[in-house]
Amino acid sequence: MAVGCGKSTEKDQTHPVPKTTNDNATNNTTNNTTNNDDKPPQKPMTDMKPTASGNFEAGHPLTPATDLLAWIETNAKTGDARTLFKLPVVVVFKDEFRMSVSKAFVGISTDDSGDDKLALRLDDGGLGVGLFDQLNSKCDKNAKACVVWLEGHSGPHIDAAMPEPPGTAPGHEFAIRKVGALVSADDSGAQAMIAK
Repeated sequence: MAVGCGKSTEKDQTHPVPKTTNDNATNNTTNNTTNNDDKPPQKPMTDMKPTASGNFEAGHPLTPATDLLAWIETNAKTGDARTLFKLPVVVVFKDEFRMSVSKAFVGISTDDSGDDKLALRLDDGGLGVGLFDQLNSKCDKNAKACVVWLEGHSGPHIDAAMPEPPGTAPGHEFAIRKVGALVSADDSGAQAMIAK
């Protein structure tokens, strides 16, 4: 038989897959228990439990940064579940390629310098479509900064000690769950929001 994209010179044949018998395989499908006495019980991943989006109430003014951070840290968890916040965030791109962040902070305008604003390190590991892809589709193509509503949790998506990549912007870690609409002029009196 010829191999590749040419025509077959011999009659095509199908080859049956040999049937294997494994008594353990049938037993494991009906009785899926193993002896784990020597392993410690694992804590369930309740921190990753999603919170319903879209039901927020005003929570705290955006400034001063120290007060806002204290409020976020105080409300970061409700029982075992992480609290969902909605923040207006100014994302300043590092260069014209808009694939990395120079700085990000809580604010409502690209005119903000970031002074006395809560600086953020944005963790987009929980998004199906990455932060930069979403910002590139929402923000003006020539803009060096973009102001957008971000929903997420205080802290990283996965609580593990990992080294920071070179060039990581300083700030409080914010695990993004959703990239919302652009912040508009109507949002001038905006506050940090918290899920009800």
